[in-house]
Amino acid sequence: MTAPPVGSNAGLREKHAMTFERSGLPPSSLPHEEEEDEESLQDLLSQCATNLTQKAAAGELLAAYEREQEVEQILTSLASPLKGRILITGGPRVGKTAIIHEVAARIQAGQCPDALRGAELWGLSARSILRAFGVQGWQEKLGRLLEQWTARPDVILYVDALPTTLAAGATAEDPFDMAQFLLGQLQSSTNRILAEGRTQAVNSFLEAYPEYKHVLMEVRIPEPTIEKAREMIRRAAHDLEASQGVTIERGAVEVALDLTRHFALSEHLPGKAIDLIAEGIALRSERGSRAALRVSAEDIITRFEEKTGLPRILLTDQEPYNEQAVRRYFSDRVLGQDQAVDVIVQTLSLLRTRLNNPNRPMGVFLFIGPTGVGKTELAHALAQFLFGSEKHLVRFNMADYTMDWHVQTLFGNPHGFDIESRRGQFTMRLQEHAFAVVLLDEFEKAHPEIFQRFLQLFDEGMLLNGASELVNLRNSIFILTSNFGARLLNVGRLGFGPTVSPEEQENRIREEMVQFFTPEFINRIDSVCLFKPLTKSVLREIAYRRVQEILQREGLIRRRLEIEVDEDVIEWVVEHGYSERYGARYLARQIEKTITYPLAQQLINNNPPPGSMLRLFMRNERVASALVLPTTTHVVAEKDLATGPAEIGHLPERLTASYIQAGLPALRRRVETLEASHRIAEARTRQADLLRAMSTPSFWDEPGAIQPRLDELGQLSSQVELVDGLRRNLDELEHFVREMEQGNRPDLLSEAALRYRYLVYELPRAELTLLFNDPRDTCGAYLHIAARGRRLVASRWATDLARMYLGWAARREFPAVIVAEELNQKGTTRGCWLGIGGYGAYGLLRGETGLHRLVQEAEGQEGRRQVVQASVTVWPDLPDSELDGEAQRQVRLRTQAISRSGVLSGRLITQVEASSGEDSLPTLRLMSALPADDLMTEARRLVELQAIFKDHRSPEGSDRQLVRSYVRFKKRYVEDHRTGLKTSRLKATLKGDLDPFLEAYLKQESETREAGQPDLEEALA
Repeated sequence: MTAPPVGSNAGLREKHAMTFERSGLPPSSLPHEEEEDEESLQDLLSQCATNLTQKAAAGELLAAYEREQEVEQILTSLASPLKGRILITGGPRVGKTAIIHEVAARIQAGQCPDALRGAELWGLSARSILRAFGVQGWQEKLGRLLEQWTARPDVILYVDALPTTLAAGATAEDPFDMAQFLLGQLQSSTNRILAEGRTQAVNSFLEAYPEYKHVLMEVRIPEPTIEKAREMIRRAAHDLEASQGVTIERGAVEVALDLTRHFALSEHLPGKAIDLIAEGIALRSERGSRAALRVSAEDIITRFEEKTGLPRILLTDQEPYNEQAVRRYFSDRVLGQDQAVDVIVQTLSLLRTRLNNPNRPMGVFLFIGPTGVGKTELAHALAQFLFGSEKHLVRFNMADYTMDWHVQTLFGNPHGFDIESRRGQFTMRLQEHAFAVVLLDEFEKAHPEIFQRFLQLFDEGMLLNGASELVNLRNSIFILTSNFGARLLNVGRLGFGPTVSPEEQENRIREEMVQFFTPEFINRIDSVCLFKPLTKSVLREIAYRRVQEILQREGLIRRRLEIEVDEDVIEWVVEHGYSERYGARYLARQIEKTITYPLAQQLINNNPPPGSMLRLFMRNERVASALVLPTTTHVVAEKDLATGPAEIGHLPERLTASYIQAGLPALRRRVETLEASHRIAEARTRQADLLRAMSTPSFWDEPGAIQPRLDELGQLSSQVELVDGLRRNLDELEHFVREMEQGNRPDLLSEAALRYRYLVYELPRAELTLLFNDPRDTCGAYLHIAARGRRLVASRWATDLARMYLGWAARREFPAVIVAEELNQKGTTRGCWLGIGGYGAYGLLRGETGLHRLVQEAEGQEGRRQVVQASVTVWPDLPDSELDGEAQRQVRLRTQAISRSGVLSGRLITQVEASSGEDSLPTLRLMSALPADDLMTEARRLVELQAIFKDHRSPEGSDRQLVRSYVRFKKRYVEDHRTGLKTSRLKATLKGDLDPFLEAYLKQESETREAGQPDLEEALA
């Protein structure tokens, strides 16, 4: 027997019965009168709802502050027989629930219209209904509840999250949901109902169920003003103090308001700030005792930092901000892209000072450049720095959105079947990231309509998706990448020259961008960053880093192996591992193949014990590996270490504390000897005097004295720097040794060993300067390298020698410049001039003056020997005090602008012919990449040096003496004909490994001098 219809619910029951009939359920599934009598309304409500008036009496509900107007409006409307169905809408955390709790408290206390006195407010939701009544049987019990509710006007139902609740209940077998179930009851009854929901969700719900617009009256809860919000948060904090037994400092309230207002953009005040304070209390409770618990501004900042991942430099002015340190962070992550790094650093500075536009995204950048040069890496680095994790990088490959229908795929289809399709991929990917770096790869490949959708997003930082949801993306940075600018650069259409500024480059790129994007779109881009192709030095640094990453892998760390990778392996990888098409990514793959496989072979074939060393080196243009098994370490007495530089240079693979302690006195004596020989204390005093003099206005009153003093200061600085690094490492080494002796600190052994090795390897290089015997030895050096003969092979040999000396300067970290080249009509090198600075460059190199001979197999003539020669002349870069200024002014110069391809310098732009007027001295014809003024200054100095040393063409004897042979015919070796030193390291020598030859020559010269024999220069004279 089915129960008769009650009141206006007959239509609803009829419709429900029809639903059962359609779904094939038996009539017995309909509610029965006997079952209905079994449970009262009170019983049914107790199962699925919460009595809020009862909770109000117990003081368990939230209080609403500064919302008197809204509360009164709701109470008045509820009391009206025509407006008794209220829908409260507002943004998330704006305070809707607190207002409803306040309404319940007023009703319970009788502070309400007469019609509501004695009423009860019961709250229910989809979750509570389905949990109490079941997913399959909710219709029966909810129908019975609504029937009984019609007879109880004193019961007010409160529906939490109305859109979610009423859209629930449908199943595959029965699509009838709660919204349809409740509609008939509301249309025909006068029972009071109170509901709340987020504005966007309510709007979507009302579009799907427009009938509800006529039965519910909307009351909108706006976000309060800053002043009102501050008062709400202050009073809520006072409640938290009472309930939690804590003290909340006033600064904590202000910081919570400030941080959430600027960064928590997806939620509203005051709730988001109150939540943050509550989280600060929890954080403080975890770190300290409950007694006398105080929550400070620092606790709030710490919690917000943990929650969002934002760096402290953006959260508080109390955190120091070092722009140079930030620049170094990005420059270390992305090598060789200074312009792009500068743009990112400038943006971060704006965010730090909050001078960015708060109504736009944090930044919109277009990265242009070839593949594999750092565009994606910079985006990863930015996500890591700004949001604490690279997981905050959200990448879209825009080449996947080339069709017109992809617009709805990305931004949502308003007619989509499910919420995911209505929201679109963009919203779904970003909904978990309130803070994100959004990387739009190959942006120009997307459909033009997508450009227009991003136009609004880049302009306002807001996106309206297909579900009519407004997505706030003002806490995001958008990075668009493109290769089109790089293609234009490669074909030379942009006309970039060496003097074009980054601003001019960006303007030209913007002109070319018009064919891809509209001017309106381009104007939304904050900056266009041009990523240059990677240079060899940058690639070398990348290679080093990738190799270090490989050496930190678990398979090597777990086995406790030491890995040594020769410099030649890095050079080979750089030469063979760069692809213009794939950039540094190809280099990374090449390193993986080159490094990991030989290591894997050794591990598999030999299973080396812990402490073994694996060495990778080049053999026949292939990477080879060798295994060095660990040796037993023994204690070495001090007397064994004090015998000299040669012995101390042979270090064991592992340094023990006793070994370091025994060798320390010898290292100390050597550093002190260097300091005494070079009079470092006097040099520091004179350096300080000059710096003090420079800071006085009178220093600049005598123009003629300025340059000599500046030259002296530069010489003193080089002199001091020679020993400073050694002294600093020695002091640190002695400190670590004392700490290990006094405090049993074995953890300091690695730090001590690092400095010990540095001293052992660097001291011999510095000690070469002890062999100097002429004040000019401390000067910088000019080198003139000239091909002997007009054959192309001679020109190539002169170029190889120039590169050898430039490589030596780089190893020594001496500044070096290609002063000029001497080219013939065919563009091949007749010779070149190099300038190498640094303390003692001339003293180290002066023995290189003479002939350098290459012995090799003749081209095209197998088995036939070919000898090629080039002369090297080394001059000291004398200070101005030793030069004749008047003579320099009398040098005749002819200058013209040129544009030629150099062999060493790239593009040559200036040519100078310089002569002294003396017939015995040749005219210098120099072509250079230097500006005209700089080249003329160098030319004058070179002409005078020629005049000073004209008697024997160089200050170090004859330039016709055979210095060295470089042999790659049948055997490969280098032999010095003066000292007899011979090595098979031909390739390393030609890359600049010259110190063994320079040391041997200086030692031989010193021994000759000590024996009382005339030195080479005197003999030649």
